[in-house]
Amino acid sequence: MSGRPKLRLPASPGALTWGVLAALAFWALVHGAASTALMDPDEGRNAEVARELARATDPVVPQLNGLPYLDKPIFFFAVTALSIRGLGPTELAARLPSLFFTLATLAILAWWARRRFGDETALLAALILATCPLVLGFARIVIFDAALSFWVTLSCIAFDLARERNPRAWCALAWGAAGVATLTKGPVGLLLPLLVAMGRVGFCGGRLRDVLHPVGLLTYVAVVGPWALAMTLRDLDFLHYALVRETFERVATENMRRTGPPWYFLPLLVGGTLPWILLLQPSVDELRRGWRERRGAAESYFHLAIWVLLPLLFFTISQSKRPGYILPVFPPIAVLCALALRETAVARRRGARAAVCLATLVAVVLLFGTPWITPLLGKVPELGSELQASAPLTAGLLLVAAALGAVANRRDARGWLAVALALMPIGVVLSAGGILTALGEYRSARGLAQVIQGQARDARVVAVETYPHSLAYYLGQTLEVASPRGRELKSNYIAEYQASLRERPGSTLKPATWWRPTLSTCEVPTIFVVESDEDELREELAGQLPLLVDTGRHSAFGPCRSGAQRG
Repeated sequence: MSGRPKLRLPASPGALTWGVLAALAFWALVHGAASTALMDPDEGRNAEVARELARATDPVVPQLNGLPYLDKPIFFFAVTALSIRGLGPTELAARLPSLFFTLATLAILAWWARRRFGDETALLAALILATCPLVLGFARIVIFDAALSFWVTLSCIAFDLARERNPRAWCALAWGAAGVATLTKGPVGLLLPLLVAMGRVGFCGGRLRDVLHPVGLLTYVAVVGPWALAMTLRDLDFLHYALVRETFERVATENMRRTGPPWYFLPLLVGGTLPWILLLQPSVDELRRGWRERRGAAESYFHLAIWVLLPLLFFTISQSKRPGYILPVFPPIAVLCALALRETAVARRRGARAAVCLATLVAVVLLFGTPWITPLLGKVPELGSELQASAPLTAGLLLVAAALGAVANRRDARGWLAVALALMPIGVVLSAGGILTALGEYRSARGLAQVIQGQARDARVVAVETYPHSLAYYLGQTLEVASPRGRELKSNYIAEYQASLRERPGSTLKPATWWRPTLSTCEVPTIFVVESDEDELREELAGQLPLLVDTGRHSAFGPCRSGAQRG
């Protein structure tokens, strides 16, 4: 009597399987980085600051639209400017630093995990971190978080190694990395590794001198001091703005309008680490037992838990909340998940069952629920059509991964279980490229720039009560911005000092009504850009200029003719 054939797997994945999986993970990280349009405001703004820095004669002061941009320090802009100098002002050049620092974080985490926990844990930790959905997302965004995560991770690792060998050198590296993290995103770059290092001393014991070593403090000053001094000499109000407005008020007050509920980061933490976080309950149990028994064997779990919980607690208390803030806690989560997958059978069983059920549920929703999901996507109909087009492929990949996970769970084949869990986020990202492309086009001014360059390449561009950040990047020029308060540039510094910035010779920030006499005289061919939903401005411009293009977010009118052309 013969039954139906069963799916049989080798005892463990071979080198070819791991190689293919690594290639797929890498492709998921870089997928679309060179083609998806830069999204406003964050990507367009940061890329434009870097483009202007790449062409600037003064390499110290970041500028946005020709105006000082002191909302963030210099490091990320400088690295991106180097990329733009080498590759030109392209999407890949702007995104390359985030990709590089993501890959560097994977490498340094794997190196440290190998020293601490062995080869298998290192491989699993790198795979897990590379396939966390939030990491996959921020690896391709022109924003500071991937770079900050690398330097914070390096600092935390160096503080850990300073406990056991050559504390002076490792402490210097830890403080130096924290210094570069500070130059990336401000004092939070120092606070996060110090929280982890001091928390470990408090919970697990150790020498405080290994953290607060004088050589480390001097290294930090040597890294941060030169740029901070140069900025202070150029603007005596710089330190007050950086430390009080951009740091203290951002953390302690709601002035920046970026607050959120206490549970703000919980869904981001869970969703950003799926399906791996489903493995972690046994790790929590291990911590509980270790806390009760104070066993030395549990110290590694305590260190990793401190590395996750103290920064997470800080960001929860902070009044400024954004999704990327918690990216630095993902490396220790990846190691915890790797340890649970390697060491604990109950973690494998529970995690596999939950992940298989989740993947199957999402696949069913994608196959049968897209007609109900599409109307929820609002203003971007292309997202709905792309979702419907990619849903069958995404669902199929999820079902394949779920089947592989179910078989691996029955055989307790942890290697194959890791392959199955990794395929879930990889499959979603690789099959959803059209959705990212549609979202990028909607959130970007690339299409607007292409029309302007095709119709009036040398025309001056005036933005009326708006500022499409990526428009300046794609055009390769600053815009004249007619604005009542300068808030359209999405810079707290420019908005706060807009009165004095307007008075600078050649300032691109103009009074709100400046555009009307500019249109009437039209000394040079000029295109006027307004937001598509500003009906009064659109009507006023339409009465005098032809509509060049309407992208749904912005409308461009013109170019107006100069006086000589009119005559």
